[in-house]
Amino acid sequence: MSDRIEIAPLPSPAKIEDIDWLALGTPRPDPFTLRLTVGPAHISRVIPHVPNTTFVQWLESMAVAHSASLGFDDAWHRQRDLIWFVRRHEIDYLAEALEGDDLVMATWVEGFNKTSSPRRYLICRPRDEAVICRAMTVWVLMSRSTRRPQRIDPGVAAAYLA
Repeated sequence: MSDRIEIAPLPSPAKIEDIDWLALGTPRPDPFTLRLTVGPAHISRVIPHVPNTTFVQWLESMAVAHSASLGFDDAWHRQRDLIWFVRRHEIDYLAEALEGDDLVMATWVEGFNKTSSPRRYLICRPRDEAVICRAMTVWVLMSRSTRRPQRIDPGVAAAYLA
């Protein structure tokens, strides 16, 4: 498998195969979205489908891309001595993803408390309207230098929830 995941942001979330995100269970009609075509590097050597480890990489890549789209990229975090750590992943694998499948992935932040935030994900295959995966990750904001939890600025939280 490739170390780099190539995921390109879509030009307009509203034009993605006319996906009804609300009907799929998202709380808003316009979650942050990315498109991906499953390539040979995404396929397991054991079973010819996308393995769970690749899904975890995709979830992280989606969270990073969403944050960067809001102005909270790696440079922003480094300037403030901040980094996000995963506390917990929950993943429901609902269908196989196979080589050549075009997938659309959506993510949104569900809310915030003092130092952590649950983020939801949904991965679907538009050609047959299959939901491939639903997931949730609890992210904790930490100091890079001390590795201690840090309070989430209300302005940052508001940007994710706008």
